[in-house]
Amino acid sequence: PRYKADALKGYHQLFQMALALPLPQGSSSFNFYIKQQAELGAILALTDQKDFDAALELARTADVPRAKMYDFILARGASHWPVQRGLELVRECVQADGSYPYSGAIRLAQAAKDDPITQRALLRGIYQAAASQTDLIAFGLTGGFDALTGGHELAPDLDGELETALTALITRVGKDPRHINARSTSGLLGLLQSIAPDRAAELKASYPELVVV
Repeated sequence: PRYKADALKGYHQLFQMALALPLPQGSSSFNFYIKQQAELGAILALTDQKDFDAALELARTADVPRAKMYDFILARGASHWPVQRGLELVRECVQADGSYPYSGAIRLAQAAKDDPITQRALLRGIYQAAASQTDLIAFGLTGGFDALTGGHELAPDLDGELETALTALITRVGKDPRHINARSTSGLLGLLQSIAPDRAAELKASYPELVVV
């Protein structure tokens, strides 16, 4: 707190140092993890200090998937920008590298109670992204499972679109022999059960290994 300006400058330097590291091949390598966490750490520090504009400026130059960075910027700064601006930033993240900031998007949707048009645009974006999500680990790490549950609570009238997203996700996990995120996916089966019992029954019969009591 005493040397805040110096500290913030240091986080900017940390980000630039991480950015200067060569980008390793393969997102599972340890060097990629170190680079990713260093860039994210600088973003976290700036958002801790509510320096959201500076954090966004850095995130726009990141050379690793940006969804987690935008997650923290949007979730912590939900009241910093108008909701419509938040929606634009969600789309900006997707256009940059294809990653989707689920946690940030659902926080924005929750904050948009007085703007139902933007709120539904955010929820539809979440559902569409989830329906086409192939990296289920990233989906979990960026709050995808909670975003789907939160969407149902905010707008039950969009449950038809939620059903489409849930069906696609559950089917994708069920067909994957590794059953990544099987336990979390079983929670989605429970959500599907509450909005489309017949469809849930079909998927439970097709993928019994995803059914967790």
